[in-house]
Amino acid sequence: MRDKKTDHLEKQVERLKTENKSLRETALFLKGENLKLKRTLRDRDMLFNAMPAGVILIKQGKIIEINEVMLEQLGYRAEEVMNRDFLDFIHQDEWEYVKGLHNIWNSGKMAPGQYDAHLVTQDGGTILCDVKMKRIRYKNRTAFLLILTRLEKRNEMEQEKIRSKKREALITLAIGLNSRFCRHNDSILKKVKDFHKVTRSGNNDLMDAYNVLEEVSYETIRIARILELIAETEADQKAMTQFDLNQRINEAVASTIKKWKVGPESQGVKIDLKTYLRSSSPVEGDPEEIRNVIIYMIINAVEAMPNGGEIHITTEDNAGYAHIYIQDSGIGISSRLGERIFDPFFSSKGNGAEGLGLSLSYAIVKRHKGDIEMSSREGEGTIFHIRLPLVRQKYRIKSKADKKKIKDAEILIIQDQDIAREILSHLLTSKGCKVDTANNGLEGLGKLKRKNFDLVIADTETLRVSGGTLIKKYRKINPKMSIALISDRGDVNDWQDELVADLNIMKPIDVNMVLKQVSEVLMNRS
Repeated sequence: MRDKKTDHLEKQVERLKTENKSLRETALFLKGENLKLKRTLRDRDMLFNAMPAGVILIKQGKIIEINEVMLEQLGYRAEEVMNRDFLDFIHQDEWEYVKGLHNIWNSGKMAPGQYDAHLVTQDGGTILCDVKMKRIRYKNRTAFLLILTRLEKRNEMEQEKIRSKKREALITLAIGLNSRFCRHNDSILKKVKDFHKVTRSGNNDLMDAYNVLEEVSYETIRIARILELIAETEADQKAMTQFDLNQRINEAVASTIKKWKVGPESQGVKIDLKTYLRSSSPVEGDPEEIRNVIIYMIINAVEAMPNGGEIHITTEDNAGYAHIYIQDSGIGISSRLGERIFDPFFSSKGNGAEGLGLSLSYAIVKRHKGDIEMSSREGEGTIFHIRLPLVRQKYRIKSKADKKKIKDAEILIIQDQDIAREILSHLLTSKGCKVDTANNGLEGLGKLKRKNFDLVIADTETLRVSGGTLIKKYRKINPKMSIALISDRGDVNDWQDELVADLNIMKPIDVNMVLKQVSEVLMNRS
């Protein structure tokens, strides 16, 4: 007969085995939960840093989250910014105004949710930002989500408006000058020819005067024609052909080399021009005009290097455009003069420079649906960047569906309240969508009963195990509504026999891809 001590030990062993098994199961469960939490944090960070604008989250005035875009623009590392007062980065001239707005928001009262402010960078410079502010709940506390967009683009648009007005005035000027020049020059040239016959063997001084008069008349006609070309807004369709950009650049280089060989280099000024031509796709336009643009750019670069230097011409294809970079190591252009560099008759070189080459180049590139930008530093050189649309980009056939927009679409996002949801909501709203949110599946169900939505975007982690049942109820309420599920790969396996989503958004979330996918789903629905 077994003694009581042995039985007691055996029972303890069995109990320990049971506890050990339970602990292992708990450890495995916690390990799984830990992995899910890590994935969620990773996905949140990737989404947060994928935003095309700067994002800052502040609580009690302190910065508790900031994305990489904003850090890059400010020039700081994350540890140098975290837990600092946001107002520390506001320029002193605007500090009182911004502080007043934030104080009103902190008190719970209504205040403008958008303002412009200069933020001070790490090197002491400033950047002008459009700041959009929204009050949110973060970790059960009131916080403020700031979306910051740099305003250089807006300034560029304002500059383009100014240039557009200048072009309109120039069109009027060119038409008026051309009509008057042509009429008067015809009379002058006719008289010059008559006097040539009379003075063929007569007074040489008079003949020289008439030759000068004839030369001036032709020069006036040439300038009037250039003004007319600058003022043109539409390209001549008869001259539009597909052509090899690199070939035209090589032709322009060959044409200009002869000019500086007998010019600057004959006076001991060394010019070294190198090309790196990687563009391979054809562009469409007037090849002669584009060749002339490159010629103007090369001549401009040579003139900017009175003591010699290097010119580099690079081409490459990217994002549907052929990119041309013309870089010189010349004297550079000050920022004050750079704003006027494309104005007709303006030149930073003096010495009676005509100042029409860059104006004409700008007009030609714009007529080809392209763009031209200049960046320069005094004493270091200048870079001109030209973009021309590639043929495949321009002639891509667009279906009617491609033209439809997601504007005014009613969208419900079902996701635990966090910054990721706020960012996704902000992005969709910025595209014209009307966005509502719910913290869980049941709250979403209530909102669907009260209002018709075009699309529901639900996080499987938020819906949890009852997700399949809830999705069925969603579809029953509104069979025409589209449904998108945000999930880790494989998270919807338990539901795959019960539902089919119109769109599966996999984590980590790619913001740009989500916008494209949502747009496609809404277009297919309509």
